[in-house]
Order: sequence, then structure tokens, then C-alpha cells
Amino acid sequence: MGSITTGIARNTKDMYIAVAIEMFNATSFTALRSISSKLCTSDELGKMTSFFNLVEVATSMTFGPIYSMIYRYTIVIDPGIVYYVSTILTVPPLAFFVWFHMQHKKALRESRKSGVEDNFTGTELDIKKKEDHLVLNIDLDHERVIVE
Repeated sequence: MGSITTGIARNTKDMYIAVAIEMFNATSFTALRSISSKLCTSDELGKMTSFFNLVEVATSMTFGPIYSMIYRYTIVIDPGIVYYVSTILTVPPLAFFVWFHMQHKKALRESRKSGVEDNFTGTELDIKKKEDHLVLNIDLDHERVIVE
């Protein structure tokens, strides 16, 4: 939404409005990291953070030059085209998110109909935490495994 507003902005006031709207887009990155950190175990948290950082750097290295090229070729037509392209590139991930959300809601409805509770947050996560605790307490002593 902020990209479209930036693309059609033709004066200073419009740009300030676009920045105010785009400000809410920045919160999505924080929310994504927060949700992802809750979905992984403590020993996978570093891997997840590394993966996010790697993707951010790769995205900057890839799309920075692409956006510059698009802007250079379309500045004569409309300087805002690069912002429209950015909005178009946001649609597929948004569609995937909506699809996953709908599948999750469908699975919840089906589990409620069959009388099965959604115990992932309880039972399976508790088992995973116990496994993590066990893995953290395994030591090697002269090629022998000692479990504390």
C-alpha cells in the first residue's frame, strides 16, 4: 500500500503520507521474526536468525541493482513504476500467506469436528523441549556417552 502511494505521490505532502503508510510495513519484518522464533526450538534459533539475515543480504544484493535498472529505463515514462513493481512482487508472498492461513483454519475446523484437540502447542512442544533438554545434557567422555 505504501509503495503504491509513493508511486503516485507528486508533491511533498503526498510523500509524507506515503512514508506514514509505509511505516506499518516495517512492522511486518519484526512480526515475522517474532513468530518464527516461537516456531523453532532454542537450538534452532541461531540457524533461523542466520537464515533470515542471509536472505535479507541476498535480497538487497539482488533487487537493489534490479530496481535501479527498472528505474533507469522507466524514469521517462513514470518514475513511480519501480514502486508498482515492488507492489506486484509483494502479491505472491501475500497469496502464500493467505493460503496457509486458510489451510490452517480448515485443519482447525476439521479437528474440532472430529473431536481431536489441537495439541501441538501442548504435548508435542513439551516433548520437543524434553528432547532439547536431553540433547543439551549429553556429554562425551573418552568416546563414551554420559547422560546426566
